[in-house]
Amino acid sequence: MCKVFLCQHCGNENRMDLVCENRIDKENDNWDYFNLIKVYRCSVCLKATITELDYFSEDYNFGDTVPENIIFPPNELSDEKVVPKVIIQAFKSSQRVRPIDKSIFLMSIRRTLELICNDNEASGRTLENKIQDLADKGILPESLRSASDFTRILGNRGAHSTDTVSEDVSIHLLTFVKYIIEYIYVLPEKLSFIAKFKKMN
Repeated sequence: MCKVFLCQHCGNENRMDLVCENRIDKENDNWDYFNLIKVYRCSVCLKATITELDYFSEDYNFGDTVPENIIFPPNELSDEKVVPKVIIQAFKSSQRVRPIDKSIFLMSIRRTLELICNDNEASGRTLENKIQDLADKGILPESLRSASDFTRILGNRGAHSTDTVSEDVSIHLLTFVKYIIEYIYVLPEKLSFIAKFKKMN
């Protein structure tokens, strides 16, 4: 069995061969739940990608498609439906261009940060000011504010210099921005889900 999707290792959208899968089911009289983990191997770079399907009957109607989310490599968002579409598109553009051109990647990931700041009505003339404003308002914790500032600096470097960054640094930058998106948009939704799940048990 195989599936075509974007490999987060090599940046190619190609055939991913299913290597193995594991499923856990739980249910009672009021709800049912399953978790399905799949391991794929890229047909181009041969590296592994791990996906997860997480189904809870209270969150889906009959016939709904359960999203298959990439959990490894750790730079795919765990839940896209709660993130503004324009931010998703910018983040995915950064993912696609990262293996191809690091300077363009730096500008693209900086633009993603700009969109996040604008969506959260951050004040300030520069991106640095806007990031600090999000931290001052408590929207970003200090640890992620520092990561955002690092991304801003390298984004400027990509725009104004022929210098580039290493493969490892580019992956770290993508992961930083992914954590920011998860913290601002996805985590509140997850916490709401956990609170609802606890109330039912």
